[in-house]
Amino acid sequence: MDRRHFLLRGIQLLAAGAVMVRTGQLRAAEPIGYDRLMSTLYPKTEGEKRYLKEVVALVKSRQLPEKLVYAAWRSAEAKQKNKRVRIFAETLAILCKRSEIPFRLKLSI
Repeated sequence: MDRRHFLLRGIQLLAAGAVMVRTGQLRAAEPIGYDRLMSTLYPKTEGEKRYLKEVVALVKSRQLPEKLVYAAWRSAEAKQKNKRVRIFAETLAILCKRSEIPFRLKLSI
């Protein structure tokens, strides 16, 4: 494959990906659920576990977009294990405020 064909294929793949993202066909491999949040965020207290359950309930009732929860989860996933739930909660509150989505859920310790 020469350089021209290689570049052409790359541009085609980028265009196809952009179309899939714009039309909503590209999604996370596994939806964000309570089990996934529990296994990666390591909640320590009952208040943190209850908070995660309520977030998942809001996503299931479509009051909270899954892409915001996914973005907050991705930002907290790479942090220290003992701070992940708090970082998740703070990031989710900031993202909801920026997106002008009413979100009154608070993390209780």
